[in-house]
Amino acid sequence: MRKFDQSNLEQIGTGYEKNVYDHPDDERKLIAFLKKNEAPRFLKAQYYLTKIAHMLLPNNVPDIHFAGGEENQALVVEKKSLDEGHNKTRDNILKFHRTGVPDIAQADDREAEVHSDSRYAELRNKFTELRLSYDHGVSNFGLDKEGNMVYIDTLYPWESIKDGEVVKSFDKDKLTEAISTLAPDQQKTALSYLERLEVLYQEEVTKSGKEARPQAA
Repeated sequence: MRKFDQSNLEQIGTGYEKNVYDHPDDERKLIAFLKKNEAPRFLKAQYYLTKIAHMLLPNNVPDIHFAGGEENQALVVEKKSLDEGHNKTRDNILKFHRTGVPDIAQADDREAEVHSDSRYAELRNKFTELRLSYDHGVSNFGLDKEGNMVYIDTLYPWESIKDGEVVKSFDKDKLTEAISTLAPDQQKTALSYLERLEVLYQEEVTKSGKEARPQAA
């Protein structure tokens, strides 16, 4: 991916981990610059896990096109047009990060709106069935033009905790079972992503010098 100057890009969102901009060369994509650099292995793992999740839930998880970089690490992802409530929340968060003044009433209204939507619960149940680790905040969810509930934030392949111990945040068996329902050509691609993801996880465990710790039930 070519280098971009964030000061010349149109910022549309922000959070504690990333600043998000429209892609200057492709209106179908977004660039999310990380505020704090991650290990290259972790970003590669995020890429493969998101690819798998998109193949399994194409209407709910946007595709990912790139994850990496050196000085300015970034994710390049599919752009989704979402509902007005989501857009207001996105703008509210951006305003808060710039001014320190939140619109608490709007945030509360949005939380109640999303929590009362059965499609939100259905998508969370799908994530639970697949044993995917994600950010539960309602600002990470919105409805697209077809009425699909979409998750727009990061999926986590593992978590590093005290003393460098690595906790797995994906279930290879669950994902393999789900992948078996895809078309044969998609199965082959998704399984190759899963094998690469597992290799990256095992490399991370070896690097930590700790015993592998399974995903929490």
